[in-house]
Amino acid sequence: QLGGMLARCAINEDSSAMIDSYVIPRLRYILDHSFVDGTHPQLRARIEDLANQATATHVLPLAVIHEDVNSMNIILDDESNGIAALIDWEAASLLPLGSNAWCIRFLATVNRNRIDYETDDTLPMTRGFWTGLVDNLPLHLRGRKDVLEALLSAMQIGLVMFIFWPGYDVIDNADMEQSLKRLNWFEDTLRPMVQ
Repeated sequence: QLGGMLARCAINEDSSAMIDSYVIPRLRYILDHSFVDGTHPQLRARIEDLANQATATHVLPLAVIHEDVNSMNIILDDESNGIAALIDWEAASLLPLGSNAWCIRFLATVNRNRIDYETDDTLPMTRGFWTGLVDNLPLHLRGRKDVLEALLSAMQIGLVMFIFWPGYDVIDNADMEQSLKRLNWFEDTLRPMVQ
């Protein structure tokens, strides 16, 4: 349900200007300010790759993006056991569709002491989320591999922009390592679903 809800937040507006004027410069800023000591070269390389691939997300429309989708902001309907509402929109923004779909990583895993652990439910939840997201894309975007690739990139770019939130551009070593693991998880888990 949640993937479909996020897909339905798409608006019929081109995202190219937002990507070129905000997303790519923000990724470049992160690269220039968060890796000054030369540590974490693998994470830096992944973010560099995402910055270089960001123009491929031009195929995605803009969407109203809830920046903090987490279990505390999802209201469930007791009768239908479905989602009744998504609350806490004060940090909403207009970004490419899928820029907040990274939330599935946090919803489908258990975090203890700042480390994510997969459970037996992680993969089924992720598949259901991805299916809901893809099945609710605007009609003209459905069934296109370039769009699915762009969604996967937008999810990872959104995660990077969330982790390195403005004002929190330098994060500790443990969070750097966890960030690389999360980006790898997206590739390992969702890339096969794009094929």
